[in-house]
Amino acid sequence: MDNIQQQIQMLQTEIAADEVTVATLNAEIQDLQAELVDFKQRYDSAVKSLFGRIEVVKDAIAELEEKRKQEVLRKAGWNPPEGYESVEEQYRRKWQKPREEAARTASDPHQVPLQMPDLPPEPVSPDLKKLYHQLARRYHPDHAIDEADRKYRTKLMAQINAAYADKDLASLKTLADHPEKVNVEEPLAVLQLRQLQQKSRMLRQQIFDLKQQQQSLLHCDLMKLKVEEKLLKRQGRDLLKELAAEWEAEYKTLLQKLYDLRREVQ
Repeated sequence: MDNIQQQIQMLQTEIAADEVTVATLNAEIQDLQAELVDFKQRYDSAVKSLFGRIEVVKDAIAELEEKRKQEVLRKAGWNPPEGYESVEEQYRRKWQKPREEAARTASDPHQVPLQMPDLPPEPVSPDLKKLYHQLARRYHPDHAIDEADRKYRTKLMAQINAAYADKDLASLKTLADHPEKVNVEEPLAVLQLRQLQQKSRMLRQQIFDLKQQQQSLLHCDLMKLKVEEKLLKRQGRDLLKELAAEWEAEYKTLLQKLYDLRREVQ
């Protein structure tokens, strides 16, 4: 009993510390998400609209280049079969378009938790069922010799039923290992210990998951840009303005290429 109580006290201390860690991690993650949301809004406002215009021009250029190629082939006397797709278009469809789509969409700092499918209930093990029936025969209130014994058995059977419902084989084994009349409070301590152990495991897993989420936010592409913006700001530079200028220059270059292609094809 003393050993169980010591384990319970130790687990309660660990759980209290883990709960503080969970709360701290949640607060830090919320702060990171808020920072990324703010940066993403400024990033989208500064450069995202340029992505759309650039992609429209790129698509128009690709169409004209394909049209020009088909015209060259037609003049050479080659007619493509039905369903023909050029190597360039196959490459673009398979590799370039997915990359371009990914580039247009900035990473969402909010992570959506995965929805786990409903799992069928775990079957009751034969050992658990056998032990439960054994204990029920031993401690059932119908076998009481007097009223005090009935109250004792009723309380103990409630604990046995709870352990069986929780599939807590260890607690039932603890009761079965006592050939003499057991202390009714001892099984409660055992059940409490099992519950605390389960809660401790859950908290440790939660801490692990939160740390993984925190690391994902700290090392995502959006955060890297945000850090770069902060470093450049110390040098008196504006990252978003520089990016916008680069994309604007590329847009103008592509527009000129499109204009030249149109004149050539027409």
